[in-house]
Amino acid sequence: MNGELEQNISRFHRQLAECALRLHGPWTGVSPSDVLREVCREAVGLLPTVHYASVTLVSKQLRGRTDKIDASVVDDQVSTHIDALHHVHGTGPCFDAVWQPEPLTVNAVAGETRWPALMAAVLEQTEIRSLMSIQLRAADQALGALNLFALEPSAFTCEIREDAVVFATHAAIALSAADRLQHINRALESRDLIGQAKGMLMERFAIDAAQAFGILRELSQETNVTVVDICAQLVNADHPKTQSNEG
Repeated sequence: MNGELEQNISRFHRQLAECALRLHGPWTGVSPSDVLREVCREAVGLLPTVHYASVTLVSKQLRGRTDKIDASVVDDQVSTHIDALHHVHGTGPCFDAVWQPEPLTVNAVAGETRWPALMAAVLEQTEIRSLMSIQLRAADQALGALNLFALEPSAFTCEIREDAVVFATHAAIALSAADRLQHINRALESRDLIGQAKGMLMERFAIDAAQAFGILRELSQETNVTVVDICAQLVNADHPKTQSNEG
């Protein structure tokens, strides 16, 4: 028995190592949502009792506040339905786990008393009988929660809970890295766009870079439009995108 257990643990660690390499792979040009969809697929494939998975996200604009849950990442009808039930009732483990470090486990949907109305709806409208939600946290910041759903009650044994927490740590790191990369790419795109707009104004009005940026800033303040959007309008007006005449 011990040999079989050790073999299973070793197999899980190998699979987790392979999964970690995929999650921390080259995500250039891939959005954080794409990363999280991969997280959901990997969770179902890696954790033996998990039938469905989703990710609940904190709004990027209001991270650190407990009153704003963003759209969830769901890839199947069951997770979508449970996510919708959470929003209808305004509470539940998928929401609460975002804000606490300890995972939330529901061993039996039928007997759960912490969210009675929600659990009654899950019991009546889905086949899910146990679930687990784990905070996704990186760089001391709550990013969301990984939600795992099982068809059987008491599906999350001590070993599976521990494995799920380790997996969630890799998911949080992958999400944080994808967020940073997206932010860097957008910053570079904005810098290039501002540079183009400044160059156009400098050439057109024979002014220097500081004066050109001053004009852009004044336009932004007068129109209540961001400097980047002002620059995009100027560049697009000077170099309109070609329209396809096909069709």
